[in-house]
Amino acid sequence: MNKEEILNLIVEKQNHIKIIKEKFEALDFEDDKLCEYYKELSFTENYLFDISKELEDEIIPKIFYKKIYNNISAVNTNNLFNTLNNPNYVVNTDSLKTYCEHNKLNTIGAFVTYKFYKDLGFFTENIVVVGANGSGKSTLANNLKTVIDEKDGIVIPAQKLLIIPTFDNTPNYNSSSKEYDDYQKNYRDNKVTYNASKTDDIPYSETKKYGSEYKYVLKTLIAERAHIRNTFCTNFSKDLEVNKDDLHSKLDTAIEIWNSLIEHREMFFNESNELMIKDPSNGNDYPAYKMSDGEKNILYLIGRVLLTNTNSLIIIDEPEMYLHKAIVNKLWDKLEVLKQDCIFVYLSHDLDFASSRKAQKYWIKNFQFPINWDIENIPENDIPENLLMKLLGSRKRILFCEGKINSLDIKIFEILFPNFTITPLSSCKDVINYVRSFNKIPNRNVEAIGFIDRDFRIKEQLEKLETENIYSYSVSEIENLFLIKEFVAKYAEYKKENIDLQKLEDKVLKLLDENKVLQASNFASSNINYNFSESHVKKGNDLKNVKANLETFIANLSIENVYNERIKLLEKIVNDKDYQQAIMHYNNKGILGIVEDILSLKSNSYRLKALDFLKINEEAQNIIKKALPSI
Repeated sequence: MNKEEILNLIVEKQNHIKIIKEKFEALDFEDDKLCEYYKELSFTENYLFDISKELEDEIIPKIFYKKIYNNISAVNTNNLFNTLNNPNYVVNTDSLKTYCEHNKLNTIGAFVTYKFYKDLGFFTENIVVVGANGSGKSTLANNLKTVIDEKDGIVIPAQKLLIIPTFDNTPNYNSSSKEYDDYQKNYRDNKVTYNASKTDDIPYSETKKYGSEYKYVLKTLIAERAHIRNTFCTNFSKDLEVNKDDLHSKLDTAIEIWNSLIEHREMFFNESNELMIKDPSNGNDYPAYKMSDGEKNILYLIGRVLLTNTNSLIIIDEPEMYLHKAIVNKLWDKLEVLKQDCIFVYLSHDLDFASSRKAQKYWIKNFQFPINWDIENIPENDIPENLLMKLLGSRKRILFCEGKINSLDIKIFEILFPNFTITPLSSCKDVINYVRSFNKIPNRNVEAIGFIDRDFRIKEQLEKLETENIYSYSVSEIENLFLIKEFVAKYAEYKKENIDLQKLEDKVLKLLDENKVLQASNFASSNINYNFSESHVKKGNDLKNVKANLETFIANLSIENVYNERIKLLEKIVNDKDYQQAIMHYNNKGILGIVEDILSLKSNSYRLKALDFLKINEEAQNIIKKALPSI
């Protein structure tokens, strides 16, 4: 296949469309269906023009020419062109409408397929496309299924009604293979409906198609096995050279893979053409149709992949469906090895599975029914791949914060910011780095912001971080939010308790005064670490020079000044009885115990009680929000 052959086909299709449009335009038609058909003709013109231009610009790789040719061939202009040019065909609005209703152009499906090829870099390696539920993965798979030629590849849908049949005799290989090819072309997905008041609303022929997946797959595998064995026997009887390996069929391979994955059962094919399962624990046999859904699905997937032509695309919608996490990766690892000549394209919402694949990763950024997908490459990033895929699929803004899954930080933010995807990280350093990394991603749907504890940071540090969407609170650490006087008062009122807020202030300030040396020392240490992270010791040309540069760096830290300035600030807060400044600068998770003492609560119980109160009280939520950045 070369470029000229594709361009010639495009010219042929373009000529067809030109003449067909002229026939349409000669009629003064107003019928909605004819108008839609005419619009699709124009859409097809643009589609063909774009492909021809991208061929000329060498955007499409040569190895993909055959698939592009098949894709364009799927656009059905020939029938209408030939009909309209038939001298015996009477062209009028009614005849054209009838014809168009029964002869679809198929451009939409072809366009979706080509855009899919292009967006995914024309498949130079295995691919995972990640999308949340509702992102259009299954709709995309169904569109691809209607236009991908079986010579180019297969689409394995997510929803399958797996009913294993039995056979009275050995199927014929040629007829079974043809039936299997027809099945791949005409498989009906489950996104259909019927009128529940009419029991015969779905034709019998259609109900037979849906739910017969296993029939065509297993029938072809059994027929191929019999054909191989018959050929072996024929060659042996003619004294032709034969080898035991010549007896090995795709069904034998499928059974071997299945047995390697399901260790507590053994599959075999008996002399009566029956697929059987043996329970090694008791030696009992039972028919394969009694397998679990997961066990059935494994054999079905193996069969579909093994029956795929060489150099094919194997597109799988939700490859993890019905499968245990301990098996799913092993299964696809084995199948990828068996079909190394093929490209596997996984459409998945399972991020653990997606991360397990050695493949190029993409995400469905946006989907608008019925055919508009926006698929983006997942770039290399400092954020772990599994987390990055989750965040890219989020329709909410991202809020990175310090803490673990069930930490106080997360629980508070989930209450106050329900329209954000809250993502806890182990340290403030991770929060800063992840916000920076995420916001560098081009074409993302949302932006990320970060919340960090004040943790002895000075004003200049905090202001610099705010320019990068990283914010702190008006308290030193998350626990101190529950020390805000208005919140404590609301909590006491809710609990019908009296609380002496002056006593609370006095105790907090007294404890700060007692701990000011420790607080100032921690602040100085934090300041040293910050300076080391933002600057460095100047290089020296010899050891003496190195020592001198280190001494200069240490001297510039002004450790004593930093310490003394902090002591002065803390003493001023205490002397001024400035409670608000105290909870802004005092880092001590234990001071919640002061509220517990005043209200006679059990030790370490106030934070949980305060959190429960925050969940149900809107006024309390507004009080806490005032201490947090406005986002």
